[in-house]
Amino acid sequence: MKRSILNIVIDALAAAIMLGMIATGIIIRFTLPPGSGRVLGVWGLTRHQWGDLHFWMALAAVAIVVLHLTLHWTWVVSVVRRWIGGANQSLPSAGLRALAGAVTFLIVCAAVTGFWWSSVRATQRVGEAVPEAAAHPVDDESIRGNMTLAETAAALGCSVDQVRQRLGLSADTQDSERLGQIARQRGITMQEMRRKLTP
Repeated sequence: MKRSILNIVIDALAAAIMLGMIATGIIIRFTLPPGSGRVLGVWGLTRHQWGDLHFWMALAAVAIVVLHLTLHWTWVVSVVRRWIGGANQSLPSAGLRALAGAVTFLIVCAAVTGFWWSSVRATQRVGEAVPEAAAHPVDDESIRGNMTLAETAAALGCSVDQVRQRLGLSADTQDSERLGQIARQRGITMQEMRRKLTP
């Protein structure tokens, strides 16, 4: 394959991957905001699955950038050499290109490892642990209008007080109140109730 065609293919792949990262980022940030992973999806994928796709696209972007730099490494080393030594520098030798590549690789590895290590050391608890029952997805059929607040709390794996809080109910609302009755009193649909109950 000609070098110019290879460059066009790599640049087109890089552009496609970057557009994919932008698209998945928009879906994760705006279409499926934090807290929507248990009840919403786009094209059959949940927020976390879109996040996985976004991550793998990021790795593909790194790979394509490394490939692009590899194909243009002589030019990169030549430009840096001219910046350092002046305009009258000759093309760098194979040994100098290999040394520059090794040093660059070590610097990148050290930066990534340092970032990973510092993020692991800085990890801290910032909120309550999610009860095990609440960690499982809640589908539309598991929250029904004939359920009481107590039954809803059990289905969601949370306390009745948390259910009251999510629905904006007063503390004296009975545990035996039914969701359908509350929805009718407020003039909202069960779908809206489900959205409130599964943040």
